[in-house]
Amino acid sequence: TGKRDLVVDAISSQVRLGQEGARCIYACTAPDKETRNSVMQRLKEANVLDKITVVTLKGDHSSLDLAPEVSAEAVTVCGTACALAEAWAMNDGLDCFVVVDNLS
Repeated sequence: TGKRDLVVDAISSQVRLGQEGARCIYACTAPDKETRNSVMQRLKEANVLDKITVVTLKGDHSSLDLAPEVSAEAVTVCGTACALAEAWAMNDGLDCFVVVDNLS
């Protein structure tokens, strides 16, 4: 649908601004490893992967019937991304841009 392309473009814009741009944090909560790898590849192709922080689920949860556990882990990923942004903003005075992807 182009949503991830829009996000990658927004992150790329912030990275290009250098010190003037916001610190970017990408929270990827996709339950399947294939989708997460695809996102990482897109960020790598955009030449921003080494300039941002990515917080993601660990392992592959796509075939498991553990909806509450996966949801809890996804919320933890989002909370971690927001906590990092808050710490950098409060302690270092940095502007931060947090993207939460696929929290459904």
